[in-house]
Amino acid sequence: MRDDEFLRRLGDELPRRLREADTVVALAGVLDWVRQRRGRTQRQVADRAQGTSGLSRSSVNNLLAGRKPIPGPAVLLPLARFCGVPDDLMDDVGAAWDRIGATEPAPSVAGDRHVVPEPRMAHDDQADAVRAERRRHLATLRVMADIAGKLTEESALPIARALYEHVLATRRELLGERNAETLNAAHNLGVVLGQLEDFSTARRVLEATYQARRDTLGEGHPSTLSSMESLATAHSELGEHDAARRLLTTCLEHRRRTLTESASSERVQALARYDTTAGKLLVVLHQLDDRQAIERMQASLVSMDDFPEEDTGRQLADPPGHRPGSRTSPARDRRGGRNRNHPPS
Repeated sequence: MRDDEFLRRLGDELPRRLREADTVVALAGVLDWVRQRRGRTQRQVADRAQGTSGLSRSSVNNLLAGRKPIPGPAVLLPLARFCGVPDDLMDDVGAAWDRIGATEPAPSVAGDRHVVPEPRMAHDDQADAVRAERRRHLATLRVMADIAGKLTEESALPIARALYEHVLATRRELLGERNAETLNAAHNLGVVLGQLEDFSTARRVLEATYQARRDTLGEGHPSTLSSMESLATAHSELGEHDAARRLLTTCLEHRRRTLTESASSERVQALARYDTTAGKLLVVLHQLDDRQAIERMQASLVSMDDFPEEDTGRQLADPPGHRPGSRTSPARDRRGGRNRNHPPS
């Protein structure tokens, strides 16, 4: 699933969940659902929230778990953004807060003192109309990107490229160069350029996207790692195997760290991503004919057996084609060739 298809599905489900939230705790639960859908750990949310008033590491954990009530929009809106709520749905979060605040008493803090409600701006119908038009425009772009994501046949790839180019240019104008949705479009354009075998242009687009995501999200963020892997593929196709190796080695280190730190409920997905990255790195090492590095890497691969049975959540579901404890994961089965499927960010 490409980035924009994922965002479209999130955009369909999130407003409904926000409308159904009837308490501050329920609203926090919706944000935690977004966090999980985005593949972010609570630690990653807290890291991004550093320096934001009211969002210390412990506060983030307590707020998302419902152990501590969200005190107001000044905390709610940044927390929603760090959890992964798209920019064009932030108004829905604010509307949910206003609706809940009209029926629920203000949350109490230490000493039973009540938080003073934040003053609200006077209602502006014209501003509402502008925001509504902007949201409709962004929704149209998301549909266009979703259509582009489904054009996977080789003969349809030029159309997908044209759609992504339009979406990217328009999102840059509406949202800015480094907005998350702008970067999603740039990433997907880079992937399609690679599928069209325009590897030089793909490398340029993906290099810029990777750097922007690294600067805005952090090097270990799932979206950054997705762009890092796609950039490595472009380097490899251009014969720049050393550059691909460096990127994939760094990416695999982050995948391993995320895997070892993930909660048991998130581990199956984290392991699948780790295996995918490991497989790509093994392909590059074979291209470099570095047999010692291949042997070292194969000996160090992580499997589900590296985690205690009671902590893996194995009884829920293992990834398709992945046998617990087996080393015949995607990382073991790769033999080379162009990889046309890139993991969603």
